[in-house]
Amino acid sequence: MSITSLDKLKRFLQITDTSQDTFLQELLDRAEKKIETALETKFYAGGDTSETLDEKYNNGIIIATSYRPILSVEQITSNGDPLIENNDYYVYAEFVQMNDDTPPSNKTIEIKYTAGYVGIPEDIEQAIILTAANYLKINSELQPNQSVDYRMPQEVKDLIQPYRRIIL
Repeated sequence: MSITSLDKLKRFLQITDTSQDTFLQELLDRAEKKIETALETKFYAGGDTSETLDEKYNNGIIIATSYRPILSVEQITSNGDPLIENNDYYVYAEFVQMNDDTPPSNKTIEIKYTAGYVGIPEDIEQAIILTAANYLKINSELQPNQSVDYRMPQEVKDLIQPYRRIIL
C-alpha cells in the first residue's frame, strides 16, 4: 500500500473511471519504491519498528536506521544490554550517534523506535505522483522492441533533493 492515495494520482491524471485502478496502484507502488531508493530510506507512516544491526563500530559511530525521520527511541541494546540515551547514544531525526565512551568492538545493536512522517511532506508525495505519471506515459508510448528510459525526471529530483540522506 502506497503512502500516496490512488485518488490523488487519478485526480492528477484526470482519470475518473475505475477500469485501470489496479494498474495505477501498481505504478504508484513502483514510484514510491523508486523515491525510497533515491532517498536511501523506507517511508513508514508511523508506528513502532525494531531493527537488529550487526555493527562493528568505532567511537562516535553514526547508525542510520532504515526508517526516518526518527520520532522517538524506546530502547537500544548492545549485545542484549540496554544503553542509556544521552549517555551511551544520542538520537537525531536522521540517525543515532553512539557516544565516544562506547568501546569499539563487534556488537549486535537492536533499536526499537518510532519513525516516519506524521504527515507525508507534500514534496515527496508530489514526487511519487509525478514518477507514477511518468511511468504511465512511458507505458502508453512504448513501441515493440523499444528500450525504456526509466531515469528520474529533473522535476522529481528537485522535489526530493532536500530529503536526501547525507552522512559525512
